[in-house]
Amino acid sequence: MLQGYVIKEMVYENNRIRLYRGCMEKKQIPVLIEVLKEEASNPLEISKLIYEYEIARVLKIEGVMEPIKLENIGNYFAMIMEDVGAVTLREYIKNRPLEVPIFLDIAIQLAEILGRLHKNGIIHRDLNVDNIFVNPDTGITKITGFNNAVLFSVKSMDSSVLDALSNTIVHGTAGENAWLEETIDYRCDYFSLGKVFLEILSGHCSAGPTGFNEYPDYSFYKINPEIPVAIRDIIMKLLSQNPDDGYQSAYGIIKDLDECRRQWNLTGKIEPFIPGRMDISLRFELPHRLYGREKEAKILKSAFKRACNGQGELIIISGYAGVGKTALLN
Repeated sequence: MLQGYVIKEMVYENNRIRLYRGCMEKKQIPVLIEVLKEEASNPLEISKLIYEYEIARVLKIEGVMEPIKLENIGNYFAMIMEDVGAVTLREYIKNRPLEVPIFLDIAIQLAEILGRLHKNGIIHRDLNVDNIFVNPDTGITKITGFNNAVLFSVKSMDSSVLDALSNTIVHGTAGENAWLEETIDYRCDYFSLGKVFLEILSGHCSAGPTGFNEYPDYSFYKINPEIPVAIRDIIMKLLSQNPDDGYQSAYGIIKDLDECRRQWNLTGKIEPFIPGRMDISLRFELPHRLYGREKEAKILKSAFKRACNGQGELIIISGYAGVGKTALLN
């Protein structure tokens, strides 16, 4: 397939890539090889692979798998990454929910990695069990999969990204659809993190990175009844339908998970507490949610739906300057 590399096994595949474990033929350096499928080798997917490589290459952030080089041999485009002896989180939790201490170790690492990404102005937008790697011996956790990542200003008061086409966000559940009514910002990574936590504790994974068609509705409580209420509440806050009701910072998530680990290490159990007590937003930011215009918003949405079905519509919005006409329309 790729000259100069020895392929040992396939780690996983989705509709656009295959991930192999192998080594460099001459140096015998272990590597992970992310190869674009031939049917996916179109200009869009090639540009996304290059984009993923460039973002991960310059980040130099602890917890991000470092790419070594980008290869183009014949019809194959591949990104070569370091192999740290890890397996995908999907494989790591395959058919077995993790015990609380192991979950907390992985969960805190993931929250810390997201915190570093957001501090550097990166929104991942595709966090899932196939983009997370765990070393079975050391427990060290790293992430990859930056082909859908976006940049945002860490200095601007408006950190939102006007793009609702993320592979991770558009899956059709009630909570995810609620996100589409807002501008997507760094907090969408926390929603994805909540789904990952749910999968870790249930031992149940979705069909793939974009396959959340019928996601289990918090059914992990029935699968693993020993999950402490405090951890359940953290996950529920991460999965809040309204972003303003969820976590506003990785710091808040880490502090809550640290409190869970502290209690567990001391007593072997975790007493319930209110999540988000130490949660502090990265910046002063007005809520994106519109208040007091539910009736008008419903009229606009109904008219838009009729227009999409081919019916002519005309709506006039009037009001004094500064009352929120543009905000309502947006």
